[in-house]
Amino acid sequence: LTEDYAYPLAYYAWVWAARGCTTRRALELGWHKAVARAIADRTIDAVFVFLGHDDFSVFLTDLIVSGDVPDSRIDPVIDDLVANLGRILDELVERGPCTIHVVTLADWGKTPFVRVMPLRTGVTTRIAAIMGRCNTMIERAARIRGLPVVACETPVRHARRLFACAPDT
Repeated sequence: LTEDYAYPLAYYAWVWAARGCTTRRALELGWHKAVARAIADRTIDAVFVFLGHDDFSVFLTDLIVSGDVPDSRIDPVIDDLVANLGRILDELVERGPCTIHVVTLADWGKTPFVRVMPLRTGVTTRIAAIMGRCNTMIERAARIRGLPVVACETPVRHARRLFACAPDT
C-alpha cells in the first residue's frame, strides 16, 4: 500500500488512489480531509468518490477456491464499507459548495481480471449478487445526502460531459 499516492490525471486535478486501500484505511489516512480542505479552499469544485472495491478483495481468493463466501462474512464488510463511506461523504458535504458524485462498484464478475480466472460455475452470478447488494447500500448512502450516483461503467464519459473537458464519446 502506497500511502501518499496522488497524481495528476487527464481531465482531473488530482486522483488519490492506492492499491489495496479499503474505506477504513482511506479514513485512517485522512484523504477525505485533504479533499474536504480543497473543497473549502475552493481549489476543487467537483469530486467523484469511488471507494469500496478493495474492501472485498479479501473474499476474492475464497470465491475463486471455494466458489462462495457466506453472507455472514459479507454483511459486516458491506456494513463497514457503507459506514466508512458515509463518514467520508458527510465531511465532504459539510465543506460545501461542490459537485460530489458517488460512483458505484463494478461487477467483478464482468471485469477482465476476474473473467480470465478459472471460476466454478455460478461464481460470477454470486459476485454480481454481492456487488449488487453493496451498490444498493452505496446508492442509499449517497441519496440520503442528496448526492447523485454514477454507475461505475460511465464515470469517465459522465465526467467529460459534466466538466466539458472533452467531447463525449
